[in-house]
Order: sequence, then C-alpha cells, then structure tokens
Amino acid sequence: KNGSNQTIAKVDKTDILPALNVTFSASDKTNIRAAFSSTLARPEFREISDFRFQDFVGSQIIYGNPDLNRTVIHNYDIRFETYPNTGELLAISAFYKKFFEPIELFYRFTERTEVQYKNAKEANLFGIELEGRKNFTEQLQVVLNASYILSETKSKEEDKFRTANVERPMYGQSPYTLNAGAYYTIPRLNLELSANYNTFGERIVTVGMRRHPDDEYEQPFHKVDIGAKYRTGNFTIKADVENLLNENVVYKQGNVVTNKYRAGVTYNFGVSYNF
Repeated sequence: KNGSNQTIAKVDKTDILPALNVTFSASDKTNIRAAFSSTLARPEFREISDFRFQDFVGSQIIYGNPDLNRTVIHNYDIRFETYPNTGELLAISAFYKKFFEPIELFYRFTERTEVQYKNAKEANLFGIELEGRKNFTEQLQVVLNASYILSETKSKEEDKFRTANVERPMYGQSPYTLNAGAYYTIPRLNLELSANYNTFGERIVTVGMRRHPDDEYEQPFHKVDIGAKYRTGNFTIKADVENLLNENVVYKQGNVVTNKYRAGVTYNFGVSYNF
C-alpha cells in the first residue's frame, strides 16, 4: 500500500481436478499401475504479495508479483512394482508432467541483485524412477530411490528477448536425484542405527537475463545423515547428525560463482516418554 493506492493480489479461479487410477494385479506379488491426475500449484503468500524483502542467504532483493497465476499440472504415470518378500520392494515408474504457466524466479532489469517471481509459458517433464527396498539380513535393510528426468521450459513472448535462454530446463528441477539409506537394528540392545545419503544434478535457481552468461544453477550437493534410536521401558532416546559432510553450497552462472556458503552440520538429541 502506498498512500491511497493499493494493489490487490487475487487468484480467482474455479478448477475441476479429475483423477483416475487403474491397477492390474499380475500376481499376488506384482502390480501394474497407471494413473492420470490434474493438480495445481498456487502461489505462496510471499510470491504473490506486492512487497519486497531481502533473502537471508545470498542477500538478494526478492520482489513478489500480484499478477502471478496458479500453475495447472497434468500428471501421467505408469508403474511396475513387485514385492519379493515381506518388507521388500522393487518398482520402476515412467512419468510425464505438463505444466501450464509454471512459476519461476527471474532476475530484474536493475544494476542491483534483484529478482522477481513470474510465470513462464509452459513446461514439459519426462522421467523414470527406480525404487528398491531389500532386507539383506533380519537386522539390515537398504533402501534406494533414483530418478532420471528431462525437462524443458518455454518463455512467454514478452520474455523471449530478455532471458538468457528462451528454452531451458525447468526451474528448480534436477536432471537426476539419488537417495539411499541403510537401517540396522540390534534387538538385544534395543538399538536402531541409520545412515542416509542424497544428491541431485544441477538445477536452475534463477532465470538469467540476456546480458548474463547463463541461467543461475545450484551445483550438485552431497548430503549424509546418520542417526541412532534407543528404547528402554517407556523412554525413547534419539540422536542424529545431519549434513555430516558439510559441503559447500555453490551457485554458478556459466563459469562465474555467484554465491557459495556452507549450510553447517546439525546435531539433534531428544528424549520422549510414552504413557
């Protein structure tokens, strides 16, 4: 609000969101699933509000945009899954998603580091996912989830001559992700141990301007967490360490490093009592 002038941000839409799921049971342990759904991604308060704020990490000035539209997403999935033994899983999925007016973060035409949320024209995403859960012993279970994804975003006509790349990967979307975990129980000690690892491919965090060497990408980051849980009587004691490797988080545009920092290691300890 500025004096007697005010800007009203309003997304007034009525959407019908159909969904269809079909499952074919090839055997007692194997299913083939197919699904379609239509979903929405509505702007968050800070994205659609007519104000600006400074990001704590990176010190960018971020502008909201009252003219943002919600994103409509059409989802198509097919999945093959089998359960070899109790508690085990092997699954492979293929999926396609169509985004209408996805919300992205764009650099503004200013000399300062200022960015603003805007809608792109459309985006397409294709991917495959592999998921597995295996019990190697009665005490040890290993879990794996991996995805490979191809995505493309197309700019609106008014943005074609201001962006670094008219066609680019989808904002915030990595070309691959990998998550792995190992869980080990020691029943005689009432102890559960865990270790988790995840990483991802580089992903766009800000859409670059024409004068920039490229869009701004967050570089791959490797994260390791370990934890332990001990039960005695009604008490549960938990301790874990997050981001054990404490690698640098790095943003780059072309060969230029635009931001670099360490997220730090987090230590958690808790005690709970069940009545």
